Amino acid sequence: MISNLPLDMEIKLRASRIPEATFDTMRLEHFEACGENEDALKAVQEFTAGKLERPMLLLYGGPGLGKTHLAMSVAWMRILEGKTALYWQVPDLLDALREGYKVEDRLRPGEISMGSYSYIMGTAKNYHTLVLDDMGMQKGTDWAIERLDSIVDYRYINRKETIITTNTLDIPERTKDRCKDGRVVLLRGKSYRGSKK
Repeated sequence: MISNLPLDMEIKLRASRIPEATFDTMRLEHFEACGENEDALKAVQEFTAGKLERPMLLLYGGPGLGKTHLAMSVAWMRILEGKTALYWQVPDLLDALREGYKVEDRLRPGEISMGSYSYIMGTAKNYHTLVLDDMGMQKGTDWAIERLDSIVDYRYINRKETIITTNTLDIPERTKDRCKDGRVVLLRGKSYRGSKK
């Protein structure tokens, strides 16, 4: 666990949805680059240094190759810099948005709830850095595609840092197209899960 964080940073960390336990395991210094994924590490370094024309990064490849690790490391970096970052597994984000409609219906005029649809969409669109993990694992309904497109398109237009991880490129075409203005990186190799036992 992290101790002695300044209050503003602690508040940003709580709002980020980043699992605190990943502080000791999923930062950039914990990533072990090998020949097959050095391109991904380099892309993340360029991304964090602001060297991409559009701050969009799509990391794809099989499970266990370090996509989430790299994406989470950027979120940690931004939190430790005092910026806002937000982590969502895509299926969880869509579930929260669906539930957010119900929360919004119960609000009185002028009332705000962190669980409301408007609040969740607002943070997903406006936080400095957004990690959308496991895109493509959700059911591809029109509603889901429209919500994700709305978030990605807004962030693309407003040049906000967006990192998407996926096991497959079977994701919305507009999302893939926008990421091409940043970087699209394939991770290869064998899953490292369980390999350190």
